[in-house]
Amino acid sequence: MLEAGIKPMLPAESYTLDDYSETTEVPAASATCLMIEKEFFRSLNGFDERFFLFMEDTDLCLRVRQAGRKIYFVPEAGAVHRWGTGSSVSVIKRSWLHHRSVWKYFLKHYPNGFSLFLLPVFLFVNFILRAIIGLIRK
Repeated sequence: MLEAGIKPMLPAESYTLDDYSETTEVPAASATCLMIEKEFFRSLNGFDERFFLFMEDTDLCLRVRQAGRKIYFVPEAGAVHRWGTGSSVSVIKRSWLHHRSVWKYFLKHYPNGFSLFLLPVFLFVNFILRAIIGLIRK
């Protein structure tokens, strides 16, 4: 679970889900290419609208697993995700929304002192550092 909390905070160039050459059970899949039975999706109440742009797929996948189902990566069902082209939001705002969604995810699924007090500090510092690095790279 630590990996699920750290990977979303990495720079976009290094953030990726694992790739497999054969059908493999995975803990989560990206909603950019996700197939789920309509009735089962509805029984889970679909995507949680508290998550804007980010973490909605991770949250859904966790709820799928909690309902006793499995998630599979199927390489034959490939897709191309054009990273960052689905929104006209600025890179800084997208990063802010991402960090905020990570916090909401942890508050929802791991409501403890870490999620309530320490994580927001870490996420804010990470956001500021990413913003500064982004400005320096320009």
